[in-house]
Amino acid sequence: MKIALLFLCLTGCGTFTSHMRWVDTTVSDHGIYRGVKTDAETIGDVCKSESGAWPVVIVPLCVLDMPLSAVADTFMLPVDLSKP
Repeated sequence: MKIALLFLCLTGCGTFTSHMRWVDTTVSDHGIYRGVKTDAETIGDVCKSESGAWPVVIVPLCVLDMPLSAVADTFMLPVDLSKP
């Protein structure tokens, strides 16, 4: 789980991982701004777990990724809105 969370943040874009479904999240397959939601969920999961030093690494990476995910999610809006 920890490696999956680290991988999610290191890919550079929560949007990419949420659309490719590389990581299981509770974020819906439908809807908009899934990348930002995935980053926020990852931060919440890491902060809730007792994972030692991992929050020090993962949380800043996800926070840095959020604006990038917001931009990518905006470009993906037509695709996301066209899904039933």
